[in-house]
Amino acid sequence: MNVPEPQNAAIEPERKSLHASEPEHETGELVIEPAYERLDEVRALIIEYMDWLATEQTGLDECLARQSYDDELDHLGRKYGMPQGRLFVAHFGGPAIGCIALRPMPELPEQNACEMKRLYVKPGNRGHHIGKRLVQRLIEEAREAGYECMYLDTLPVLRAAIAMYHSFGFEDIPRYNDNPIPEAVYMKLEL
Repeated sequence: MNVPEPQNAAIEPERKSLHASEPEHETGELVIEPAYERLDEVRALIIEYMDWLATEQTGLDECLARQSYDDELDHLGRKYGMPQGRLFVAHFGGPAIGCIALRPMPELPEQNACEMKRLYVKPGNRGHHIGKRLVQRLIEEAREAGYECMYLDTLPVLRAAIAMYHSFGFEDIPRYNDNPIPEAVYMKLEL
């Protein structure tokens, strides 16, 4: 099943001076593939992402502690493993430049619910629709796996990501987890 393009394909992540005008990559096409053979690269991307977020958002340390962050990093393949989970990496034929994950949510009242986690694209590769391609792939995989709805939580500082999620049809919802950051944004997509 194909996922439609976001409603507003013109939405781009905010560019800052550290972003390159062209993606930093080897020559070649963007590849999004299962990351189970590249777990060290995914682990490094997630650490880079969390380090950046910690500079932008107070309270992140408590949030990560509640999410068993260290255990997650040690067991990425188990937490996001198939058949119910997914873990993808994006690259241009070389080092990983982005990642995204999906996990089942059996603790929610809806049957067949999943959660999007750990979407990250390296700063030098932002602004080229890589995040959108990762989200699109994850939505397709969630549908193929039989999930009926997808949840996510994010931070208000990630305005471009929130706009992108809305463009895919995600809607704002009340809190669904124990994220300790009071400003956290909660979203849901019916698949």
